[in-house]
Amino acid sequence: MFVIACKFNKEKPVIYNLVNSIRKYHETEKIVIVDSDSQDKSYFELKNMYQNVEILNVMNKHYHVGAYWIAYNAFPEEDFYYFMHDSMLVKDNLDYLKEKDFTAFAYFDFANPSNESIAKDEILKYTPYHVPNHGHAIQGPCFFVKNKLMKKLKSNGVDKILPTYSEHSDTKIGVAAYAVEGAYGIFFSNEGYNIIENSLIGNYVSLGYPQFSENYDSSWMHPIEKILMKRK
Repeated sequence: MFVIACKFNKEKPVIYNLVNSIRKYHETEKIVIVDSDSQDKSYFELKNMYQNVEILNVMNKHYHVGAYWIAYNAFPEEDFYYFMHDSMLVKDNLDYLKEKDFTAFAYFDFANPSNESIAKDEILKYTPYHVPNHGHAIQGPCFFVKNKLMKKLKSNGVDKILPTYSEHSDTKIGVAAYAVEGAYGIFFSNEGYNIIENSLIGNYVSLGYPQFSENYDSSWMHPIEKILMKRK
């Protein structure tokens, strides 16, 4: 099942391109779009444009990770989940990813992180996981996992750690959206998965970040492309 976190912007209606790209390679697989409190919901027409597309109109305020858990709780028995941003494109068939428990879209390194940068206090409060002094964050976080791993994360309290603001937000209280990138790297590492070996496109920083901008040419990425966007 594809799970897409969507904050729709009619000036950049990227969700249409993503759904169309998924259907090019996955004609029948369920697509669940979780609306992140979009003011413009005209894109809900996608339900009528493609088969097996559902849109959860839940006013999600917890960004990508909030959307993932909403979708998982709504469909807890799916065999496999592709957790994605709406600003992505699928450029090939992804069925082979189902052979592995976990795959990250991309990663970047962190060292001596502050509490804010990886939600350290929340990890120690809600989960049994160890917080290392250095490790690998998951870009997005966008990742692709089997059901058994999602069940394990939920049983360990990961679903309680939800972002409340982004780096572009006017008010910054709670958990930063960028902090869960490091947090999810910590979760999967604690579960025994090598983030580097299980990454599709490799180290995000070495590939150009933080020089990335909305004008960055990401067309080289394969089998999934991430289009850079700045949002609050």
